[in-house]
Amino acid sequence: MAEILAHIKILPVKHPHLYQKLTQKATELHLLGMSYLKIGKILGIDPKTVKKATEDVMSEEVPNSTEFGQSQ
Repeated sequence: MAEILAHIKILPVKHPHLYQKLTQKATELHLLGMSYLKIGKILGIDPKTVKKATEDVMSEEVPNSTEFGQSQ
């Protein structure tokens, strides 16, 4: 039986950035009808950050009408 010497480097697990964590919560609250200002106060972040985060998620999830073959 042969042996092979190998060196394996185990890299640390990367945790999601704070922005990524807050994006999900901000989107959930926005879908419940909360304003960007109120969400920002709850999460302790700027309302502009809340708006950008929720718009980024919503633009990914909501298909536009051209994807269904409808013209504008």
